[in-house]
Amino acid sequence: FLYIAVQAVRSSASSMEKAKTPEQIGRDCIVDDLDHVTLRIDVDRDYRTFYELRLARGGYSSDAAVNNLTWTPERFEAYAETDTHWQFEIVLPLHELFQATQPSRVISLNAQRQIPSIGVQNLGGIPTDQWLPQ
Repeated sequence: FLYIAVQAVRSSASSMEKAKTPEQIGRDCIVDDLDHVTLRIDVDRDYRTFYELRLARGGYSSDAAVNNLTWTPERFEAYAETDTHWQFEIVLPLHELFQATQPSRVISLNAQRQIPSIGVQNLGGIPTDQWLPQ
């Protein structure tokens, strides 16, 4: 399993986010207008094909895979929020990441936080603008 946890300080700009509606609960929510963290996982380190997870304040999430529009991984999620922070945890079975490629000993990971009306912050890894989908 690959376990990822994100803990973020609540932004004053994100305090006006909409509450979840029944239609939004589940996978592949549109999180562009929410405070969210985008994770890109590249198992062959070519920076052209990668898996992308978006984890947003409020418990919303989405997934995508370059060149594989049908990728809907089995995953386990947990979300919690306090007055000062929000936290998202996600667990992916490794076979979801290494289905079509040979497992590598080293993978690349990029993390980026986007807060609407404030901007984007690269949290680590190769900058997002250097990841070029084919």
